[in-house]
Amino acid sequence: MPEPNGTDAALPGDGSGRVRLPAIVACLLIFTLLAWLAGRELMADITLSIAYQEAASGDRRSPAEKWSQAGQYFTTSLRFSPRNPYTLEAFGAHEITGMRSGHDVSRSPNDILKSAIDRLHAALRERPTSPNAWANLALAKLFLAEFDEELFRAIRHADELAPWEFEIQRAVLIASLGAWMKLDASQQAATSQTVARAAQRDLPALGRLLRTFQRLDLLCDNPEAPPKAQDYCRSLPQPAAPIPVPPREAHPNRAGRR
Repeated sequence: MPEPNGTDAALPGDGSGRVRLPAIVACLLIFTLLAWLAGRELMADITLSIAYQEAASGDRRSPAEKWSQAGQYFTTSLRFSPRNPYTLEAFGAHEITGMRSGHDVSRSPNDILKSAIDRLHAALRERPTSPNAWANLALAKLFLAEFDEELFRAIRHADELAPWEFEIQRAVLIASLGAWMKLDASQQAATSQTVARAAQRDLPALGRLLRTFQRLDLLCDNPEAPPKAQDYCRSLPQPAAPIPVPPREAHPNRAGRR
């Protein structure tokens, strides 16, 4: 009969009631490793959150100072988790913003954009279904004037992965309109479809974007655009009619007046 205090209860180990020391050590090592990895991911997430807050901060620092501080936090976050796709994607977008706003004066625009592309490539290797990464890759390629298959693929993937998100639509349209003369007929048709969808999301913002590129025809002459697009187009100020210039009178032939 076993004793009531349970001293005869079986313990994991070699069957003799003794727990093997190697098993305990292995469990402790695995637990320590998992805790260490979880801690690094937690610190990466915390510093990534701080980076976002720095970029959007409304304090009195200059935009360049806030941009620089946010970049330091992105760098710190990657030290904790070098392959985190969210940090890589956000850092790439942050570099593109710095190039466009002139906040990064330590490198040439081309160097900044190439760095952003490297980060976005790394992000897409880990998370190839991110429409933001594809959209920012398309913008970086456009700003580098690299009108190649990778640019067109980035436009296509961003558009397919987030067809109804206006910020993605906006980036896709900027890249497409900037490379318009390099697009084939099917790509131009896809751009017109994006315009029609964007008109349903934020028509005034879409109109401002198209006016920037002087391509309101993609909206106003688009049969797939919603009915409100036609109302919007009719409300736009019409270009002033040219003032007729009276024909200049012919000068009398001086030779005939002699």
